[in-house]
Amino acid sequence: MDKTVAKAFAMIDTLSRSEGPRGVTDLARELGWTKSNAFRILGTLQQLGIVEKRSDTSEYTLSLKLWEIGTLIVSRLDLRRVSYPFMRQLADEANETVLLAGFETDHVVYLDQIECDRSVRTFTRIGGSAPVHCTATGKAILAYLEPDAVARVAKKLERFTANTLSTRAALEQELTSVRERGVASVRDEWEIGVSGVSSAIFDSRKYPIAALGISGPSERLSPSALKKFGVSVKKCAAQISERLGYI
Repeated sequence: MDKTVAKAFAMIDTLSRSEGPRGVTDLARELGWTKSNAFRILGTLQQLGIVEKRSDTSEYTLSLKLWEIGTLIVSRLDLRRVSYPFMRQLADEANETVLLAGFETDHVVYLDQIECDRSVRTFTRIGGSAPVHCTATGKAILAYLEPDAVARVAKKLERFTANTLSTRAALEQELTSVRERGVASVRDEWEIGVSGVSSAIFDSRKYPIAALGISGPSERLSPSALKKFGVSVKKCAAQISERLGYI
């Protein structure tokens, strides 16, 4: 076990059980550390935004960062259960693969899927990942994230096909369009012959925690088909968001 990580969690646990802000000397005494050791761990946690230092007393307390992380985890636990009936509805309507995806740093992670019964279909492994800038689910989420997230993604726009967005200007223009339409779509951007349409799912904090989408062969998901199914995807994503507390 990494000792620094273990000490960081010990500090977090101690602060979480404290009735109010604590000083370095007080915390070091309780944890059995040197004052310099406690100060170093607190400094690291402060840089990560997990701990806040009060300017008037120089005491430390936990920020809301851990609460935000916990809220996302709880939301995702409920997300699959709430989303499944709507995924089933879309799968029956489109007879294409239906995906539920979340966002992690610079890619999407697939949380659930319902495959269609066609012999030719797209397949995604649950727990697998894909680039955020050239997938419908990725663009659907990224369109509503803070500018820093977009800037981070824009630093490395890997080109997979001739249709992949490869400049920040093109990406930002696309995300503006996504916000205007409420849906994101791709045609042959990550893989030739694969198209999809997606819409973001929001939680009670109005944060885009996931995206719901349809994926399939481009020969079946023509621009007109993407537009048609996009209406249904957007409606289902909005209904899921409502059940997660989004107003």
